[in-house]
Amino acid sequence: MTRLQFFLRSVLAFLICLPLIAAAEEEFKQAYAPVGISGITVFVPIDIYPESAPYLTIKETPSEYLLQWTKSSDSNYYILEQLINGKWQLISNNILTNEYRADKSGGAVFRVKGCHQYGCAHWTNVNNIISLPLQITSFSTDKIKVNQGEQVIVNWDVTGASSVNLNVNGTDYKSLSSSGSKSITLNDYSVFEISASGFGFSQTQHLAVVVNKPKVIEPVELSGNLQPLMNLGLDIIERAILSESDFTYVATQDGFLHKINNQSQIIWSKGLNGVLANKPISSNGYLYYSVSLINGAGKICKTSMHSADTICENTSSTVIASPIINQIPSSIIASKNQVTTQSNYFSSDANNSNSLLSVTTTGLVTEYNLETLTITNQFILPDDYRNNPILSDAKLSKQNELLLRTAPNQVTAFFIPSSGSGGGDDIFSSVQRFFTTSSDDTQSTPPQVLDIAWQKEL
Repeated sequence: MTRLQFFLRSVLAFLICLPLIAAAEEEFKQAYAPVGISGITVFVPIDIYPESAPYLTIKETPSEYLLQWTKSSDSNYYILEQLINGKWQLISNNILTNEYRADKSGGAVFRVKGCHQYGCAHWTNVNNIISLPLQITSFSTDKIKVNQGEQVIVNWDVTGASSVNLNVNGTDYKSLSSSGSKSITLNDYSVFEISASGFGFSQTQHLAVVVNKPKVIEPVELSGNLQPLMNLGLDIIERAILSESDFTYVATQDGFLHKINNQSQIIWSKGLNGVLANKPISSNGYLYYSVSLINGAGKICKTSMHSADTICENTSSTVIASPIINQIPSSIIASKNQVTTQSNYFSSDANNSNSLLSVTTTGLVTEYNLETLTITNQFILPDDYRNNPILSDAKLSKQNELLLRTAPNQVTAFFIPSSGSGGGDDIFSSVQRFFTTSSDDTQSTPPQVLDIAWQKEL
């Protein structure tokens, strides 16, 4: 007889005797595992038991004991026993949930175990006695900001709970003690959630830890395609990039405006003392743009594209939208030129054929002299469109309408009065501006309210 034949006969004899052995115990199915021997698969009996419940919690009420235990994912039912007069007595052998109400007459000593078709887990005795209401009394970490790869210690203290669980960025730590701590290594921004439950009540709390991740700039081999912004290490505001000829003008989060050539060389850098939120516009060798300041105000600026020389005009509120150049119709320019030949007093105004418009979040529309950035006129949006932080994406239509994004999915057009319309009025206005003693005559009268031309939903 070979060794293989002897092994197979031994296994067969064991399988024949197995029902006799099982008859003396509880009626459970036998689990088998396939084992390969010399090319032959043999199923060998194995023991499989559910996980034991980590906690059995008891809460006393005036009339009964409330019991809850940790639910086991692989248990089909539970068996509960009570110690009465020094002997364990069966309370129930087919509990389908993880809780039970017991009479107080037999005492407060219980044990529970989960079972499935192949057997039962080890007994769990009462190991959590609660008398206080459910409450997360403390939940904290020893640090609120760490470097990538560092550990943080999370601490908690809970009363009145039969179950305490911790979740960190989707990873669960279950069946925790009512009071404890845990060290966790963090690699990214992390959200901690503690959840506690017991006898019909539940509570959760959250906290977060910021993780500093090193900025890694990997060198890249330059190809034939020019990428002048690569490898400069600038924290660029993408919506504020302007390309003109062989140069790129970019704004950065640290409050600078840079001119960069196609060889990735920074030609000049200009400090803005604020944030340039949208793309500048260019005209006749100058950049025009709006800057938002940290104090809630703003400014309109003009920078030489060649030398970076800059002039700015402050605004009393935030400016998000880029300024726009208001092209004055040629018929009005001709009218202004006629006025200029009559008097040199008005020549400086007449020669400036275009102006600059800007819109603040308060709804004030200001017109500036394109050369000096002095204020020449002011308008204001209707009441419903003022104090709106959404105001952005300013454009002028061919019909001289001011187009603004007035809601996330809405564009509204406003009529802009043509500068110098009505020749007689223009002469009167020029004379009035010449003889006024105020440095800003636009402040002496309320701004004109702009009419709505149309409105579209995006």
